[in-house]
Amino acid sequence: AFIGTDDVPPSNGYTPLGGDLVTVGDNPSSNRNYIKTTFLRGATTAESQIEQTARTVEVEYLNAFGNPEMTVLVKGSPGQKDLVSNILKYGIGGRVDSQYLPCEVEDDDGRYQNDIHDRVNSFYGNGLLEGKDADSRPFRQYLYDNSPLGRDAGYIGEGSHWASHPTHIGYKCNASAVSHWRSDATGTCSAVSYPAGSLRYEERADEDGRLHRVYTDNLGRKVREEAVGDNGGVLRTAYVYDDLGRLRCVVPPKAASPDDTGLCYHYTYDAKGRIIEKTVPDHGTERCVYDRRNRMVMSQDGNLLANGEWAFSLYDVYGRTVAGGYLVSTLDRAQLQALFDAQNTVDEQWTGNGSLYGYSGASFPATLNVTADDIQNANWYDQYGFLGLFQQDYSCPDYPSGEAIAYDTRTKCLPTGSLDKANLPTGDTEMLHVSYYDAKGRPLCSVNDNHLGGRTDRFFRYNFNGEVTEESAAHTVGGQDAIVTRSRYTYDHTGRRLQELYKVNDAPEFVARAYEYNAVGDLLNTYLYSPDGGSTFAQKLKHRYNIRGWLKGLNDFEDPGFDLFALRLAYETPNADLAVPARYNGNVSQMCSNGRYATPFGFGFSYDGYDRLVGSQYAEGVGLQQNGDAYTEDYGYDANGNLQFLWRVSDGDYIDELYYDYYQGTNRIADIEDEATTAGGAGGYNAHLHPYNYDYNGNPTYDPSRHATIAYSRLNKPLTVRFSPNDRIRYSYTSTGTKLRKEVEASATPQNLTTDYCGEFMYEDNELVCIFAPFGRMRPMKTEQGTQWKTYYSLTDHLGNVRAEFAAHDSRGLQRTPASVQLRLQRQPDLRPLTPCHDSLQP
Repeated sequence: AFIGTDDVPPSNGYTPLGGDLVTVGDNPSSNRNYIKTTFLRGATTAESQIEQTARTVEVEYLNAFGNPEMTVLVKGSPGQKDLVSNILKYGIGGRVDSQYLPCEVEDDDGRYQNDIHDRVNSFYGNGLLEGKDADSRPFRQYLYDNSPLGRDAGYIGEGSHWASHPTHIGYKCNASAVSHWRSDATGTCSAVSYPAGSLRYEERADEDGRLHRVYTDNLGRKVREEAVGDNGGVLRTAYVYDDLGRLRCVVPPKAASPDDTGLCYHYTYDAKGRIIEKTVPDHGTERCVYDRRNRMVMSQDGNLLANGEWAFSLYDVYGRTVAGGYLVSTLDRAQLQALFDAQNTVDEQWTGNGSLYGYSGASFPATLNVTADDIQNANWYDQYGFLGLFQQDYSCPDYPSGEAIAYDTRTKCLPTGSLDKANLPTGDTEMLHVSYYDAKGRPLCSVNDNHLGGRTDRFFRYNFNGEVTEESAAHTVGGQDAIVTRSRYTYDHTGRRLQELYKVNDAPEFVARAYEYNAVGDLLNTYLYSPDGGSTFAQKLKHRYNIRGWLKGLNDFEDPGFDLFALRLAYETPNADLAVPARYNGNVSQMCSNGRYATPFGFGFSYDGYDRLVGSQYAEGVGLQQNGDAYTEDYGYDANGNLQFLWRVSDGDYIDELYYDYYQGTNRIADIEDEATTAGGAGGYNAHLHPYNYDYNGNPTYDPSRHATIAYSRLNKPLTVRFSPNDRIRYSYTSTGTKLRKEVEASATPQNLTTDYCGEFMYEDNELVCIFAPFGRMRPMKTEQGTQWKTYYSLTDHLGNVRAEFAAHDSRGLQRTPASVQLRLQRQPDLRPLTPCHDSLQP
């Protein structure tokens, strides 16, 4: 629905503090020890003019013992007052007693702050810092043990809520014998025991009292880790070494001993101490071959072994990878290693006429017969001679504005080009990428092939300080006219980003995002979409934090007003209506969401003694007092963290009672049983009679809940997902794993759909459908006046999930003008973790 013309956004009042460049006049206190560091932000050719040039000045003050006391950034706050940080207070023996949070002071010349501790207490205690609640304890207090060693014993974190929730570190020895294992030279493990007092361990407790122990032996090797859970339960991870001190086996909590090979990590070494075989649970064994410089030149996982293939890499004299790919060989690992041990030439040389994209291939044994067809990716360094290998012109283009690019040809030690192959159903297609740099080694332009027969050229501009001020992209496919996008960035006097401006082709430029910061530089407000240069904005995201800097919310959850999305996160202060314990170690105890067109709802989260999520409790409505049993979930885990059960309740009925069964001695799901018998169960998980199947690398090849058969690429990415003979999804990637295409073939639809991805440009059936941007996406629309561009914004939560999306254009799809600032709410997804129609949330 459109927001009516009488219901326009209120004035957002965007008034960023801090100029583009400011002249700093500093006057450090001469009676104090200090180190002054000056960073120029403007250009000058005379040393005598440095004091009159825009710059950043940082003064670090030291006490009489040379220990840092505070750091003053002259005019470093957004309001161009001094910003004091790294404020340390020392106690007995010169140890750091407390560290205070940053503070803005009234001075602007870098002088020493005699009463800085009192100022910080007043600054935070009186709520003078916008975006954070007042707190009387704006410092972290460090604790030490009473031994002569003065070891770290933990700390009491910032904030009055944490005064009674410190962390602890204890140093102890094992009071009784500890059972363990030792490996011989062949990797065979046998049981041993560490007698009492022979192991040291650190016991750490976080703010919620969660215990974690790390045991080390007399050689300083970590031999055991323990996580202590509820009722004293312990999850143990053991590390097994051989007589040479090499890690041979890792025994995770679910495994009883190294003999549980399907659950343990095993490592095999050669005489030079190189790992030649590595066995990972559920992934099979990976084999490695090395050259005489101990660089891994060939490797093989389970799927490659089944196909008789090896992955290989070629290196130059500096150890840089110049080419890689796959080849077929019937030789085993030991035979291949013998070939490389006898190989005298170990480095690739650029010859310009070599058969492997200009490289000779001389570093590989001739019997392996590596050809250009085996190469999947290649890299070039230091020069542009490789361009002669290709018929097309890859010279440096001009900026989209027509200005020539003054790139530097002194590219020693810089990567100048790379090639990868688009692995399409019709065959492999070469895609070249060429980079051009300025005299400081910063990329000015990159020329990039795409798999649709075109290119995407990218351009960069910088300010004196090296910050990117402009990014452009000129994109073409199949001989069509170029689509040009441009992003411009502005910064304040210390380098904080103030605005991001965006445009496509000849469409009007708009302010995509603008930022405001509080006195200590925390992001305070984000403004979204202004077609009039920043006078008015469509939406505003107000960021709020607790005293420790953890995000507490976006906008006002209780009264969102015009805001389409509001978020509230609780840690140590959960809402009483969602009865969950407070969390002090950073875990979210509650997450609540609201918006202009949304019903407020929230979840309270429960964790077990190992900090694993075990439950969520739902509530909605004003005060979160309604429908408390509408959406709840409970989870259970085994010792390795694998799900054992998942229960879902909707409106008081179990729609899922899922129990997970695993193949013996593995972490692979064999079957999922659903014992939900209520009517609501039809909307939950789809029960099945067949087990899950996997390939040698542990990828699921058959999902019985969807009747899906899945095939994978060499990089373990899904290639095809087949639901029936006439229903499948097929994916294509580059040789480095970038997704290029998705083809949907469905018997129930009148037309199949092919989606192509060229970076941020997305096509459907060869028609451009959108351009992804940092703020959301742009969509083209054909009109009588030509192509117009719709602007869509994605509002995301703290995890990056899209919670609402609005369109910043009018009902005709035209770009907004300053006189027309209405919004259209495009979609507000229901992100409650459980509704019967959410198939994507099923296991």
